[in-house]
Amino acid sequence: EGGTPAWHCSDLPFIFGNCQNLALYDGMGEVAEKIRKEMSAAIAAFAATGDPNNADTPEWKPVTPGHFNTMVFDVVSENKEDFDGALGEIIAATNKAPGFGGMSAFGDPDGESTADWMF
Repeated sequence: EGGTPAWHCSDLPFIFGNCQNLALYDGMGEVAEKIRKEMSAAIAAFAATGDPNNADTPEWKPVTPGHFNTMVFDVVSENKEDFDGALGEIIAATNKAPGFGGMSAFGDPDGESTADWMF
């Protein structure tokens, strides 16, 4: 609330741990480090296991039909259901969203994946 909203690729400095290289992140200090730790741990866990849940990140629930869960990384990171209801409806309508059949966002051509995550 009251900060700069996320934009496409704004997560990359956190994932790769180089926020100090961008003036926009100046002054974030401990918050940037907390978000970096959570994001990079989630990405590493997802790459290793297909599940982003890990000891450094709050519980991250998968997207399933009727439950459009999103991990919001912030001062207090949390899983939010229906964080942006309008976006969830648009994605679901395309029949290409995680957990909604068709081609999932994570490359499941048969649409058989039962656990997909949004952030």
